[in-house]
Amino acid sequence: MSRHAGRLAPVLGGGSLVPVLASGEFALLRHPRAGHLLALADRFGLLRQPSPDALPELTVTSWLTVTDVRVIVALACAGGALAVLAMLLAIWADALNEESLGPGVGMICGGMALVVLAPGAGVGALGAGAAVLLARRRRRAVALRAKVPP
Repeated sequence: MSRHAGRLAPVLGGGSLVPVLASGEFALLRHPRAGHLLALADRFGLLRQPSPDALPELTVTSWLTVTDVRVIVALACAGGALAVLAMLLAIWADALNEESLGPGVGMICGGMALVVLAPGAGVGALGAGAAVLLARRRRRAVALRAKVPP
């Protein structure tokens, strides 16, 4: 994986945009408490209907209960984790002196996904990532100038 970080960063960065944007659109277009996900699962026959003879019973809800709100939160968390991973891989690829196009795209896409989730944190992460990359490249350029005789 050491030489593929530059190729993997834009894939993860672009992949982080999909769940983040999907969770945002799902939260905007459908009311989170309306049960659209359960209705869709029922249409596909994934839910078991209680028998008409059964008595109603109260049970404790499980942590694994699937609701629309939990799906939205899971999509947002997965997208945020992919975005952070893409940005870290971009910095790692720069540390390995890989070409700058892939890591740059990964950094930007990951930052855009974080901006959609939390604008302040996303802009801060983009700024911090850019500062780290620029500092590393400046240090590399100074080291190269010191090695080359005038």
